[in-house]
Amino acid sequence: MPSVSVLSFNRLSLKISLKSINGVPIEGRVRVNNVEVNVGTNGSVLNGLPMGLITVIADANGYLPNVTTIYLNSNESLTIYLKPVEVNVNGEPNIATQISQGVYSLNAFTGETLDLTVNAPNVSAIMNGTPVTVYEVSQGNYSIDLKFSKPGVYNLTIIYGDPEIVYLINVMQSTSTSTSTSSTSTTQSSSQSSTTQINTSTGSKTTTPSSTNTTFPTSSGSQTGSQISSYSTSSPLTFISFLPVLVIAVIIVLAIAIAIFIRRR
Repeated sequence: MPSVSVLSFNRLSLKISLKSINGVPIEGRVRVNNVEVNVGTNGSVLNGLPMGLITVIADANGYLPNVTTIYLNSNESLTIYLKPVEVNVNGEPNIATQISQGVYSLNAFTGETLDLTVNAPNVSAIMNGTPVTVYEVSQGNYSIDLKFSKPGVYNLTIIYGDPEIVYLINVMQSTSTSTSTSSTSTTQSSSQSSTTQINTSTGSKTTTPSSTNTTFPTSSGSQTGSQISSYSTSSPLTFISFLPVLVIAVIIVLAIAIAIFIRRR
């Protein structure tokens, strides 16, 4: 858009500047007396306007339209402040990154659903040249649901009258993989055997179910330990049984020693 436009009428002039509500100069369009003029960031001057009431209709990409009526009786300047269009993505505002005025970038993944809610009048939409279904939620509120099956860059253009908003949606392949976890259930079954007891008095048979127990062989080390334990337990009993004999033997030896000692004296 040119930064300055001059429209030649007779008599008075009017310089028009467009700004966002936070004071940043923006580019757009104005219509005065059915004549449309592009407005740059430095504003535009309309010349030759008649004295009296003038209605100025202003709009810009990414902003809501504005209608302003003034009484022109001299050469004047007019600054019109425009409010940005509110677009929520999945209920969250300001997710997209602004590239330039009215142009935004947005990331998404395959299989993901994007729900765009647009607060603007008479909304329609086109994505990559194909019309997109737009649902009117309430007056001035519209919803656009998008779901992507393939990665790539998608150009979504949201149109509301003459202005528009462009979303460049970068769709990436989803990295999440569905992992099916199979749980292995181990069923332990206890085998039962039947023990048949014969009642000799009546000749009847009684069958009693009994659990089968599996006995694991003990290691050689454990067997040796048990054997040593049994030997050490039986040794004291053998010594006690021979104690009287040992006492008698000791007495005899002492008697012989005493007798030999007496004889020598």
